[in-house]
Amino acid sequence: MSNQKNAPTPPFDIFRTETMGVLWLESAATLEDAKARVQELAVRSPGEYLLLNQVTGNKLTIKLDVVDGAPGLNSLRYSI
Repeated sequence: MSNQKNAPTPPFDIFRTETMGVLWLESAATLEDAKARVQELAVRSPGEYLLLNQVTGNKLTIKLDVVDGAPGLNSLRYSI
């Protein structure tokens, strides 16, 4: 049996940018997993998402709009 208390926290947090700030949605194990999850989330809720690497502090902003039922990438902004 594994002990959930000792399991490492996934290092990438996914936030949705809203009018009043950001809303934490979930965590992901890798940057690729986080980007894929944002694509899935944008199908129902297009807009701007923020990925935060808890280890390095780096941030990635992704803005997605839905085009013909599939999310389309509008812009990527990297911050260090």
